[in-house]
Amino acid sequence: GNIVAKSVEVEERAFVELDKVAFLGYVTSVTNKDTDGNVTQFNLYVREEEPSVDLDVSLNSTVVVNVTSTTTFQYSSRDTNFADLPFDASAVAVGQELVVHGQFTKTQDQPTTVDPSKIYLKLQTVQGRFSSLVRVGADGKTGAFWMTPCSSLFQGAPILVFTSSQTAFLNVFGLTDLRPQPTLLVMGLPFYERDAGTINDVSVPAGTIVLLAKQVHQLE
Repeated sequence: GNIVAKSVEVEERAFVELDKVAFLGYVTSVTNKDTDGNVTQFNLYVREEEPSVDLDVSLNSTVVVNVTSTTTFQYSSRDTNFADLPFDASAVAVGQELVVHGQFTKTQDQPTTVDPSKIYLKLQTVQGRFSSLVRVGADGKTGAFWMTPCSSLFQGAPILVFTSSQTAFLNVFGLTDLRPQPTLLVMGLPFYERDAGTINDVSVPAGTIVLLAKQVHQLE
C-alpha cells in the first residue's frame, strides 16, 4: 500500500561494506553501568535489521551493545513526548524497544558486539492490564494510570502510563472507562525514570518505567 507521511526523519546512514547497520529489538538485560548510573553495556534481542545482514547476524539472536561517550541518544515520534522527558544513557532499561545504529563485530564463539553511534527509543506497543487510576483531568483524557505488563521482560514491575488530550482512546471514551479485566494495548514511548520525581504533578517512584501514551486500546 501507500504511506501518507506526516514527517520524515533520517536517523543515521548505513554502510554495509563497513558492517554499519541498524538493529531493531528489545533490551533483555543491562550488564554494566558506570559510577554515575549510566548504562555502558546492554544486551539487545534482534528483531529486525536495516538493511539485512542476516548472514552475519541472524534475526532472533542477541547482540552486546557497548555504549561509549560518543554515542548519541534520541527518541522517535517527537510529539508523543508531551512531558518532555530526556532519553540518555541513564534511561536505558529492560523491555524498551530500541533502534541501535552502529558497527558490529563478529567473533568466533563470542556474541556479536555493536559499537553504537546513535540509539533511538522507538515508539512501541505494550500489552497489559489496567491496575489503578492515578489522575484524570477535566477532559477525561489527560491523566495517569498504573498498568501491569504482560511481557515477562518487565518482570511484573508495574508501568506508569501518562496520557494527554492528544492521546487516542479506542473502545473506551477515556480514562474513567478503563477496567482491570480487558487487555490493554498502549502505544507510546517508554522512558525509564532512575530517580524519584514528579511528572505533571504525579509522583513517580525511583526506577519506574513511564509510558507516554499516543494510543490506549482496550480490547473487547
